Amino acid sequence: MLAIASTFLYALLSGRVMLVNVPQEQEGLFCEPFPGTSWVLPDGFPEGNPMKLYAGAPESYVNMLKNNVIQYDTPASSLPAHVYLHLEQIGQRLSDNIFCDDDQRLLGKFGWMILKSDSYFAMGLFLTPMYDKELARMFPYKEAVFHHLGRYLLHPTNRVWGIVRRYYEAYLAGVDEKIGFQIRIFPERPVKFENMYDQLTRCIKEQRLLPELGKAEPAAN
Repeated sequence: MLAIASTFLYALLSGRVMLVNVPQEQEGLFCEPFPGTSWVLPDGFPEGNPMKLYAGAPESYVNMLKNNVIQYDTPASSLPAHVYLHLEQIGQRLSDNIFCDDDQRLLGKFGWMILKSDSYFAMGLFLTPMYDKELARMFPYKEAVFHHLGRYLLHPTNRVWGIVRRYYEAYLAGVDEKIGFQIRIFPERPVKFENMYDQLTRCIKEQRLLPELGKAEPAAN
């Protein structure tokens, strides 16, 4: 969701139309945000599987620039049909300068962009001088960026809302204080569920993030 919101903001700033590759397990999670059309990438388009692209792929913008396949003054007519922009956190480096004006002008010449991200990179767009004025008009308060993007884009379907509501009413509605834990598992470093769960519970106990609960003594006969 964070990556989708960031990509949507990037599409607005760069004058692009955003299409989302929705895996089968995520179908039916959100409503379509744009009336009369769909933001879902059609099956079989573009050719090949964009999910197979990676940071070291020849189509990667950073690699094409480093290998002199493209240059900042390359005309649009001489560029490849599409460019791949890799913005996953594990491979993202500020040294790649993808948020500089020169890079954004070059990226803007490509007809198609395939973007893969697992991160909230919206704040990186605030580092791009050419987007300063537009971002200032859109978001006078930077803290509210995701709030506005999320409210516009991310509307769970009725079925999902029902699950959320029932869970909230059963476990969260009557509590005075809530603590959230973010768990991230990277494909490059898979972790078994049992190991992840044990690590989480151990961390909670060691850091005393939740009240300690004593074991109830059995009632005497």
